[in-house]
Amino acid sequence: MYNDYNKSEYASIEGIIKTIENGKLILPEFQRKFTWNIEQSVDLFDSLARGIFIGSLIMARPKFDLTCRSFDTNPRKGPGSRKKILEHFYRERDFEIKEINVLLDGQQRITSLYRALKGFDKVYFVLKEEASLPGLDEDIESIEQIIDGFSSEKQEGKVYFSVDDIYKSSMDDWREKKIKKEIFEPALADSSLQLTEDLIELYFESLLKLRRLFSRIVSNNTLLSVFLLDMDLEKFCMFFERSNSKGISLNFIDIITAKIYVGFKLKKEIEEAEEKHNIKLDNPTLESFVRYISYLKTGKVDRKSILTSVDHVDFKVHWNNVCDLYAKTISFLKSQKLIIGLNWLPYKSMLIPIMHFLSYLPSKDFSQRSEQQDNMLKLWFWGSLYNNRYGGGTAGSTNIVIAEDCDILENVSLNETLSKEFLKKLKFNFTFDDLLYITSRGAKFNCIMSLMNYSSNLKDWVNNGDINMEEKIEVHHIFPVNYIETKFGEESTESEYMDSILNKVIIDKITNIKFKDKAPSKYLNEILNKNTSIVSSMDTHLIPNVTELINGDYDNDFMRFLKERYNLIIKLLETHLVNSYKEFAKKED
Repeated sequence: MYNDYNKSEYASIEGIIKTIENGKLILPEFQRKFTWNIEQSVDLFDSLARGIFIGSLIMARPKFDLTCRSFDTNPRKGPGSRKKILEHFYRERDFEIKEINVLLDGQQRITSLYRALKGFDKVYFVLKEEASLPGLDEDIESIEQIIDGFSSEKQEGKVYFSVDDIYKSSMDDWREKKIKKEIFEPALADSSLQLTEDLIELYFESLLKLRRLFSRIVSNNTLLSVFLLDMDLEKFCMFFERSNSKGISLNFIDIITAKIYVGFKLKKEIEEAEEKHNIKLDNPTLESFVRYISYLKTGKVDRKSILTSVDHVDFKVHWNNVCDLYAKTISFLKSQKLIIGLNWLPYKSMLIPIMHFLSYLPSKDFSQRSEQQDNMLKLWFWGSLYNNRYGGGTAGSTNIVIAEDCDILENVSLNETLSKEFLKKLKFNFTFDDLLYITSRGAKFNCIMSLMNYSSNLKDWVNNGDINMEEKIEVHHIFPVNYIETKFGEESTESEYMDSILNKVIIDKITNIKFKDKAPSKYLNEILNKNTSIVSSMDTHLIPNVTELINGDYDNDFMRFLKERYNLIIKLLETHLVNSYKEFAKKED
């Protein structure tokens, strides 16, 4: 058995098959299903016959409870093909005491080998025709000297020996008499060949040579290697999140699903919650659910605490309540315009403290919050976004931030004020250079755009209607990129700052495509023909001196435009962040 952690060692196929038979190697329930077709299995055996290294296997011995399953031995089609694979719930101690490992990487290869060698799939050696076979007394060193290759089907006029028959006869040490009766004679009968006694002897001797050489291959410890990972829980989860096989990623939710499977069918509960609340629960959202359930039980949200302390009982107790809190929280954020849309919330974990805040309000209803509680919640929300508190880095561990903020908003829901310690963590730097270098849809960018929409109800430039945030919207360069590069040069100061938030607005996707390479004055005059209220529309986006922009006064002065728009955005930030911050900081003094 494989017990040397963090060390790669060669392994034989025979040894791997025996560990599966003995129940010492299993699959975590969250692993994807066996998907290889029979042709891929045939190709794998062809590689073995040629002595080609078929790769490494990664195994681990979990340090937490986990639901696992057996290798797939169902028929590929017909009766039994959809039979449920046997699953079993293992305690942490089972893995260590019984020396059981789970296969993390290599399932498709090993399942293919196991199915063929044990007869669940039929893969055949295709013998060469008699004229090409080695003579009776000729020494051979390679299976390739005996076979034309492998096949999953038999045809008349050829002699086929099944891989599982050859393997079983070698492992059970069959005598020649039994080999002739149970393998050789049925194979000749299937071939429909009319053979002389000399040819029959040649074919039988070829079978014995094939069996001997194949036995060497499956016992050879240079065609496959095994790496047994000794990982703590965090690393175990990270391994799956960063693993990617044929476009299918495994993640933390897959692991949780397997852990609680014995008493709580998470996938089924997800489907029911999505239908009941008309919501979509993606993996980041589900991970927030799991973290919140862990917080309610342990006061902690890190993955180690989750995997060691949270079980199916906790999900039964909290799941429905958490789903209700989430649905209400999303509805609240959208209706109050705290966010442009759910996809504009860079960290779903920010929902956890808001859900916790809601859980302490009377009737668990946002309508029961006071004006002061509302103002504190907004300062916490936008202040956390602008300071990127949930992005790690200088804000510290996100796990710690989540737990701290749950405590902070719980106190707010109980009519306490934001603590001095929390307020000290908020830093609001709004210099021109600070905003120049906010360029992408990160937390700060999303915060400012959300504040614009909250403050002014962003209008569509073409028709002056409210922008439908549920439809396709895009971030538009007010001065288009191609225009700036052509007008000022690709290495100009203007090109350096063209991606700044000061040069960006939110508009619908179709309108954005139409603007593309044109000067602001040119495309704005085109819009003016459709929307005579374009000035008031653009005012909601904090565009300075719209009339001058339409007239072309800024076409040659991009930097002046950025500075003047900066002045408008600063007023917005001071109103909703700085002034609110000062108000609550004063109360704490």
